[in-house]
Amino acid sequence: MVANDNLGILMAGIFKPVNSNDKSVFGIIDISGVSHEMKMYGRPLSSNMFNENSGTFAQVGKGASTPTRQDFNIENPFTNGGVEDSRQNTNLFGYNSGLGLITIGTQISPTTGSGTIKEVCKFHNFLSNTTGTVLVFLIYRDLISDVTFVASESIDLSHEVLI
Repeated sequence: MVANDNLGILMAGIFKPVNSNDKSVFGIIDISGVSHEMKMYGRPLSSNMFNENSGTFAQVGKGASTPTRQDFNIENPFTNGGVEDSRQNTNLFGYNSGLGLITIGTQISPTTGSGTIKEVCKFHNFLSNTTGTVLVFLIYRDLISDVTFVASESIDLSHEVLI
């Protein structure tokens, strides 16, 4: 797994004084390569990071080039016409304090065709308080051993991050 700079910037943004209304301001790059000023406030309800429009997504693809910190989108998404072509909500989260592992995952069931998964990406959505639009950011991209699939086959996508 290679995290681009977005993940490090986001992680650093959560550290601030307790009970402070001071904001952490940082710039992260969306999937189209555009940098956005993001703000994280002391009160989550007014924050870009914690609202009903934010969340984590996973997507699989066919890209085979080595991930870099300059990657800001999936390299080669599927175009089968099914759920495997798009970002899917993650629904598995966990933390093992004994091992220091954060688990993020989801399960997808491709609906059409077949293919070979080579890359897995995790994304996060944020709501822009200035424009009201949802912005999508790549958090990390990983190459995996080839996984072949056919329609209706269940695929578990799970990543563990050691902290």
